Amino acid sequence: MDKQQLYEDQLMQEIIDLALKEDHAHDDITTNSLLEYDNKVLADVIAKESGFISGVRPFIATFKTVDADVSVRVLKGDGCEVQKGDVALEIEGMESSILKAERTALNFLQRLSGIATLTRAFVAKLKPYHTTLLDTRKTTPGMR
Repeated sequence: MDKQQLYEDQLMQEIIDLALKEDHAHDDITTNSLLEYDNKVLADVIAKESGFISGVRPFIATFKTVDADVSVRVLKGDGCEVQKGDVALEIEGMESSILKAERTALNFLQRLSGIATLTRAFVAKLKPYHTTLLDTRKTTPGMR
């Protein structure tokens, strides 16, 4: 692994840690009080609308931060097109771990997939004009 990848992984982990802290994921009162027994469960991530997937790495890393034993099966990875109703990912692990991480993980996946989908639409509209779409620094802090 090169230095750039290590740096990006470290930044991603810092953002995940901050997001989990903001969401009070580790001390989720609802999960802790409602689950009498902690069962192993399987959960599907189903596309609410058609678009393109992005953010699988932070999605998986969020679950792994909460519980290293949670596994994620990627059915539709970054850059893949999904249709409404498609199962994009499968998560398996302890119910409490999945509930503690799911909102934060889904926030990353939804935000980044939304950006990817919108960007893909702009690129398609610009194609006949032989124009390149560029990003700017007007991006979400911590997600540049």
